[in-house]
Amino acid sequence: MKKQVKSLVHPELRPGMAELQVALTMLSAAQRRLTWRAKKGGDATTQERLRALIFLAEGDATHGAIGRHAGLNAPSVTALVDDLEKRRLVQRRRDDADGRIWWVSLTDAGLTEVERLYSDWIDVLHAALEDVSDDDIEASCRVIQRLADGIDTLGPVD
Repeated sequence: MKKQVKSLVHPELRPGMAELQVALTMLSAAQRRLTWRAKKGGDATTQERLRALIFLAEGDATHGAIGRHAGLNAPSVTALVDDLEKRRLVQRRRDDADGRIWWVSLTDAGLTEVERLYSDWIDVLHAALEDVSDDDIEASCRVIQRLADGIDTLGPVD
């Protein structure tokens, strides 16, 4: 005899929230696929890498600043910078006043790569959202930020 599974839909769940959960799961899965393809293909197109490169296009930064901006922990920043340095997209230099601090800056090739990657992402955004109103995009940004803040409250603290 098969057991009945209790409905997991909460009675107070507002309309559309279940759809939002599915959409966020699909977005998260798409980002994981992109990361996997980037690692497999040796490309630099993950969101974290793009955020780090765009941040560096604004000027030199320390590993800590890159991590905070890209949402990465220290080991991930080190791996990212190592990879970008190997690709000759960035270079490191020691701080003159404090030898414990390393500064990271874009090379000319890195700046060219940032421009290419950013243009590619803008093309994707335009194609995916061309029929979505600016008001809907702004509302989506607010919802996603609130969800990110909420998710950050779950689980143990680092």
